Amino acid sequence: MIKVRLVNLLKNEKSFVSYDKALNLMKYFRNLHMHQKNTIPEILDNQNYVIDENLKDTLIVCQHQPLYTIGIRKKSDADFYINENFISRLETLGAKFYQCDRGGLITFHGPGQIMLYPILNLDNFNMRTRTYVKTLENVGRSLFKHYNIMCCDDKEIGVWVGNKKISAIGVNSQNRIVTHGMCINCNVNLKWFSHIVPCGLKERSTTSISNQINRNVNVIDPIPKLFESFKEIFKVKFDNEYN
Repeated sequence: MIKVRLVNLLKNEKSFVSYDKALNLMKYFRNLHMHQKNTIPEILDNQNYVIDENLKDTLIVCQHQPLYTIGIRKKSDADFYINENFISRLETLGAKFYQCDRGGLITFHGPGQIMLYPILNLDNFNMRTRTYVKTLENVGRSLFKHYNIMCCDDKEIGVWVGNKKISAIGVNSQNRIVTHGMCINCNVNLKWFSHIVPCGLKERSTTSISNQINRNVNVIDPIPKLFESFKEIFKVKFDNEYN
């Protein structure tokens, strides 16, 4: 069974990691896969983490303060969002804006949302990128079933309840090493999504676990089942180094 390093930075509802630090972590663990020269990110170094460089497949779990990210797709789509007026409007709301190298268009990340960033070598899992994305979707489906939320098949990427997305997915794959990942909407304020067209899908909307079952579910409540689902579906075990 494959061992995966678990870097769980989501210890309570008030645990937040900046997006810049998350990007640095992803870069660091991707470089481990690529055997490139590396400097331990400050967020790990400050906590005196000892990195076993022989253990490369990694799962980062965290939560962000409000921000919008846009991935790489058609240039015309990106140009619609990447302009000073639009970005200034988002910043006025209290959110930061990032252009990143994942797939997909614009989405929101913030409080009440679990971020999963697997940095994996797909050769270790005998997966193509598309199969990997489907496997992430299955992790989400397994978690949501625990809350009696029945998800449906959909041609669009992500996990859906009817025409509402409950989990967005966007990945980057370089030399078979994947970064970025998926988010789980727990009790995120859905009003943040009203300022954009999430993932460019005009006829769709967004939902959350709390919204679907009419009770508050914070980001800590799903963690045990989420980890169980990830291990079961990817057929891995976690190290206990950062759990």
